[in-house]
This record gives sequence, structure tokens and C-alpha cells, in this order.
Amino acid sequence: MEKILSGIVLRYTHFGETSAILNVLTKDSGISSVLLHGVKKHGGNYGIGAMVEWQISKRYFENGGLARTSKYDITNNFSFNGNVEKVALRDCAVELILQVVPQEHSDSRELFSLLEKYLKYLEKSDCDVFFAFWLFCVRLAQFLGYKINFETCIDCESGLNFSFLSQENGGFLCDNCHTKPNWNGEILKILSKGSANISETMQNFSKKEKIFVCEQLISYIQFHCGKKEKPLNSFEFFCKYASGF
Repeated sequence: MEKILSGIVLRYTHFGETSAILNVLTKDSGISSVLLHGVKKHGGNYGIGAMVEWQISKRYFENGGLARTSKYDITNNFSFNGNVEKVALRDCAVELILQVVPQEHSDSRELFSLLEKYLKYLEKSDCDVFFAFWLFCVRLAQFLGYKINFETCIDCESGLNFSFLSQENGGFLCDNCHTKPNWNGEILKILSKGSANISETMQNFSKKEKIFVCEQLISYIQFHCGKKEKPLNSFEFFCKYASGF
């Protein structure tokens, strides 16, 4: 008896001359590990972001542990034709998931859907890649139970204009409740309500502002998940690339 599983590759490790161990985000089983025999020999593109479908025997999915199979298929691969910014932000999202989501997290349908939509958004959209990553982080924070309110101050509940994201307080403080607000009110607005012309809107922000928002959202998630002191290697690379090294 065999069971068919599918998921999105979060990490892969070469194993022997022709095989690889994949850490895969599945719909129903959280983050699982599977050893694909002969994947390199067969020429499979099993890298980060690939959509993989595989079959495992009954003894593997009943006993747990590392599943092993030589029956698999790469159903999609989000490589973005080598677009460095998109590849780097794909890896940022994946690395963040691996860092803050426990592997034993069993109910992963919402997280799977979030990552899949994010990868498809990056693949198909010509709009600013920063906005795609912002939305991913906002929705990941909500999935983890740390939803951010972009409309009102967490202290006095007044509307937000120029504001400060307080990790300790779990939300934004307005310019009356904090002495050094540093978030552009227009960015808060598009994250709260969106924009009909997002590409045009994003052109109003400098690259420095865009990177700042990425840093803030990543840091917010890490703080609440107890990973504050663990930088994302992929994001550090992205910042260097975006800044022209």
C-alpha cells in the first residue's frame, strides 16, 4: 500500500551521489522530511520552492521518521528564470518559515496556501517585489497569532499617520505615543487597504524605505517567536544585492 503526498521544498541536502533529503512543507503534515533516491540522476529540479509529489509505502507513513522513495514528480518549480531579487525573496520567506514555525506544527493548510500564493504572486506579477514580501510577512504574522493592526495606535487607538512599530507592545504607536516614529503613513495605508495601482504607488518609496519595512516585519515576527538574535542569511544577501553591494 502506498500513499501520495505533496509539498513545497523548503530546504534540500545532497545525500550520496544521486539522492537528496528534502524538508518539505505539506498541506496536512506540517514540515516533513523525505529522501528522494536518484533525484539527481533523473535530472529533477528539486531546489527551494519546487512543488514535489511523492509516493511512500505504508510502513513509512505509519511509523514516522524519514520517508524514502524513488517515486516522485516535480510538478512546479519557482525559479523565476534566475531573477535574483525574486529568488532571494523566495528564499527569505522559506528561511523565515523554517526559523519560526515548529516542525511538529501539524495543521499546515493555511501556511501551505500562504506560501504557494506568495510564490505564484512573485512569479506572475510585474509589480514591486518588496510589496509581495511585505504582504507575506504580514500574513505570516497573522498565521502565527501576532496580527498587526495598521490602522490604529495600540495605545491610544487613534488613527495612524507617521508611526513606530513596537515589538514589545505588539503593534504600532502613533506619533503622539512615541517620540521617534519612523514608518511612512502611506506604507501603512497600502498594507491596510491595498492600492489599485500598486506598482505606481511603490515607486513613491525609496529603496531604503522598502528595505526598512522588510527588516521591521521580519524582526517583529522573530521577536514574537523567540528568534530575535537569528538573522536571515538570504535577507542579508538580498540587502547587499539591492544596494548594489
